Amino acid sequence: MKPLSNNDIESELSYAYLHAVASKAGVGCKLGSRHDDNPGIDAELTGWGPFSGYRQEIDIKVQLKATAKPLLEHEEQYWSYSLA
Repeated sequence: MKPLSNNDIESELSYAYLHAVASKAGVGCKLGSRHDDNPGIDAELTGWGPFSGYRQEIDIKVQLKATAKPLLEHEEQYWSYSLA
């Protein structure tokens, strides 16, 4: 087996982080399939209500992005965090 590339490592860390956050929130997290990748769906989060109206379940489709750029200090448009 070949070692993971840097892109593969970034991708796996993104999935792991999403799962950790979803688990803490009590939300289901399912990875997207190869067929979901074309429309940009990497994972799907499912939350259970009660929510306003008659909905008891809400699904959110997520596209993950990873970067190796340095953390941004005072940028309000982005969330920066270190996984190291």
